Amino acid sequence: MNFENLSEWPDPTKGKICTLLRENPQGLGFNELYKKTRKLCAKVTLRKKLDELLEKELIEGPQNWRHGKKQVYKISETWKTYAKHLDQLKDYGNTLFIDLMMLKYVLSNQPSDEKKEQIICEFNGKFLTKTGFLYLLASVYSSWYVDELKGTFFYTADKIAQQRLKEFTSITGPVKISVPTGYKFSSMIDKDKFLGWLEDEEKLSIEEIEKVKKLLQGVSLNYTGRYA
Repeated sequence: MNFENLSEWPDPTKGKICTLLRENPQGLGFNELYKKTRKLCAKVTLRKKLDELLEKELIEGPQNWRHGKKQVYKISETWKTYAKHLDQLKDYGNTLFIDLMMLKYVLSNQPSDEKKEQIICEFNGKFLTKTGFLYLLASVYSSWYVDELKGTFFYTADKIAQQRLKEFTSITGPVKISVPTGYKFSSMIDKDKFLGWLEDEEKLSIEEIEKVKKLLQGVSLNYTGRYA
């Protein structure tokens, strides 16, 4: 359901390094990093990956610190800013999960074939085209981030899109999607009933239900294929 543990880099070693340094803002020494990445690479490979990240200014190394301080690697300000964009992307993936579950919930009421097509058509019209999502992609594309960061971002976006598209297809089945006709499916979704359905029918865990509740806080569920 969520993307908190999604790999942040096509290169798993670099992704692990950046994740570890984000989780340890005080910094980590080389040996500390090696203990946590030795299943992924040898020491010589780790040194090479660190040098590449230093060259891209994605991390700060021992040479950037005054003599006498602990020799550690830290995440750079560049990565901190980029990580905020990455977190927004993952938040989008989680929000879209709620959209998909609401679509499935509405369709579980077995509407007529005509109404089913209209409902799916409306949802399809905005699927993966939310203004915020497109703005986020455009912002990163036109940013000063190095190409490797941009590649990582779009790699992550593609993983999210592919997973959600697969879920969308499994929910809708082989339905012909026509051009929207202006029809609005405006049934009010009762939050408690919706959460109960997620627990009973979708078998979501208590932890997952709590995450859904958090995402739904302050959201009007006048369902028209999007949040009202």
